[in-house]
Amino acid sequence: MSTTARIQHVTRYLYDQPAYLGPHLIRLTPAPHIRQRVLSHRIEVMPAPALLHRHQDPFSNWITRALFAHPTTDLTLRVEMDVVLEPFNPFEFVIESYAEYWPFRYSDDLGSDLATFLLRDPVSSRLATFLAALPTSRRPLVDVLVETNQRIADTIAYQERHEPGVQTAEETLALGIGSCRDSTWLLVQTLRALGIAARFTSGYLVELSVGDAASPPNIPMEDAVELHAWAEAYVPGAGWIGLDPTSGLMTGEGHIALASTAHYRNAAPVTGTASLPTSDFIVGMSVDRIAAGV
Repeated sequence: MSTTARIQHVTRYLYDQPAYLGPHLIRLTPAPHIRQRVLSHRIEVMPAPALLHRHQDPFSNWITRALFAHPTTDLTLRVEMDVVLEPFNPFEFVIESYAEYWPFRYSDDLGSDLATFLLRDPVSSRLATFLAALPTSRRPLVDVLVETNQRIADTIAYQERHEPGVQTAEETLALGIGSCRDSTWLLVQTLRALGIAARFTSGYLVELSVGDAASPPNIPMEDAVELHAWAEAYVPGAGWIGLDPTSGLMTGEGHIALASTAHYRNAAPVTGTASLPTSDFIVGMSVDRIAAGV
């Protein structure tokens, strides 16, 4: 059964005094490759920018670029989106015969196209130990993806983290804890070390309740939406396959990608500069069901 949901997302940056704002890049438009059907989408920026321009980055993600002429004490971004969420089988894909079993080597054409998604950070001592503990036997590629994703979910405890930036794989393994973006970058680095092209994805995670008090503890009692991060691996014949290392599961209809990039620094929902530091940062998000159908 499909559900049409309305997502509302407000972000505010407050300043003690009027601050001059540099260019801001806003990555809050659904990426072109998502499986969900977007019925409507709008971004409102206040104060009104002197110039608001939308373009695509090298990875085809939509970016809204805002330029401001006057100082302000309050920068507010409002997003409203109506989207159809329809469940799908995340394992419903076909793999090219040469890649059905791991390890494998991408074809020459794919290998050159995917080169940037195979670049690795220097392997630290803890990451080397983590990689050495992974099975090395020849086995189905799907099993490798599922087991690696689950291993990171089992190894790294989730903690919401409001500080900017992403931990290195070494930091995440040393702490044994991290946000969704920290676990995602660890998964990206792990997959690349296994010779599997991987990218970092930021987006919305919509979780709809089933309205049953007897539901398992991982099923939300109320509809919820949050900014989230997950990884995608490139599987020949199937394309990009989503893996969520926070839950240890494949991505589903509730994962709405906003930006998929080779490096996390190009996937932040909002980037920009100001002449003064923010005095307060406020985020509000909600999701409502506005229609449903079979």
